[in-house]
Amino acid sequence: MTTFRTLREPAEIPTQRTVRLPLSPSSVEQQSLKTGVYGEYMAQFRGALLQLFSEPFRIDGDAEYVYFIEARDATDTPWVLKVIQGASGPSFRGVAITSTLVSIAEELRTLLETTKPADFEVVVKGSDALGRVVYGCRNGVCYWRES
Repeated sequence: MTTFRTLREPAEIPTQRTVRLPLSPSSVEQQSLKTGVYGEYMAQFRGALLQLFSEPFRIDGDAEYVYFIEARDATDTPWVLKVIQGASGPSFRGVAITSTLVSIAEELRTLLETTKPADFEVVVKGSDALGRVVYGCRNGVCYWRES
């Protein structure tokens, strides 16, 4: 069983450049794209991160949020994942692409997709040019509104 914890101290955060991990498609994410509710999927994902790991490590730059999550596998080997939401939605990054790290990222994604989200509401960065986008969750119901 893999355990997860958020990293908050700058000394714990890897300084190496990270690369996007090639995860297999998630049926939950694919279904949200197919049915036109991907915004709600992104809200649920962020709400689950808040529920499990509290506030993100950072909210700046082009990303909506950045989390650094330490995973420890059954052998107690530590792995660090960077969970970030950019313009195309949430993604997982790592210092190197290994089958173990990809598998751990998929396990975390499943945990996030099955966790009841925390209540929150935010305005999407950079949405002023296209109109205002607000998303969040309230009492387990997630939403995405454009105006």
